[in-house]
Amino acid sequence: VESVSLGQGQGPVAQRWIDQALAEGFWVVLQNCHLAKSFLPALELICETQLVEGKVHPNFRLWLTSYPSEIFPISILESAV
Repeated sequence: VESVSLGQGQGPVAQRWIDQALAEGFWVVLQNCHLAKSFLPALELICETQLVEGKVHPNFRLWLTSYPSEIFPISILESAV
């Protein structure tokens, strides 16, 4: 498990961990998503384009934590299990 507390330029770090975890099959925890307004559109794109069947290691998991926020993309919430 790798965790990243978002905010203050941590978006690229989160992106690298997600890319690596997709291939190798470990878990990534992104904490405080409500603080990453500039990264949320990129996260939405990752969820729509990279987290698709056949492209993801079966052991990969992505965990997100956030306070309730109007900036959080609805599409991510709708696709979450």
